[in-house]
Amino acid sequence: MEYNTDLFDRSTVDRMVRQYLTILGEAVKNENTPISRLQWLTTQERHQQLFEWNDTSTDRLRVRCMHELFEEQVQRTPDVNAGSV
Repeated sequence: MEYNTDLFDRSTVDRMVRQYLTILGEAVKNENTPISRLQWLTTQERHQQLFEWNDTSTDRLRVRCMHELFEEQVQRTPDVNAGSV
């Protein structure tokens, strides 16, 4: 693979090659499937996008009001002037 190193780093090009090979393999296995429906992400990349990057769950019990957060900060740093932060 030849590429412009000013535009891409090695890890980006490696990922694009993996994706290219993935979609070529999918096209061979599913020759009647439109290219727009073929998988181009590897199983690991698909898992990362669907599950790891979307893991935005929060502990609802830990959601606090602004004044509570302020009070917690005051307790942590009682001698710090709010204007100096």
